[in-house]
Amino acid sequence: MNNTELENKVQQWFVDRNLHEANPVKQFLKLMEESGELFEGIAKDKSELIYDALGDIQVVLIGLEQQIKNGAQISANQQELELLLMVSSLGNIAQKLYAHVCHNET
Repeated sequence: MNNTELENKVQQWFVDRNLHEANPVKQFLKLMEESGELFEGIAKDKSELIYDALGDIQVVLIGLEQQIKNGAQISANQQELELLLMVSSLGNIAQKLYAHVCHNET
């Protein structure tokens, strides 16, 4: 199956479950869950977990893109906002570590 076929099947899966216009924040939280599984697989050197997580992440990203393109209403409760802020902070830390390791930036 090529990427276009996969994307079409995933998009249809979202439509069939009426998720194509659902709140993208929920899908983003699912992305964080799948990312955790990916990092667990990497930390434990479990290739099966890594491949499974990568596939799940691809599905989540396709669905997230579809929701945003469809103009889904985006809203978040206080707990979701705090999680988004935490993930954003982790991303900033990761960028700084990357810059330090790769470019000797402090």
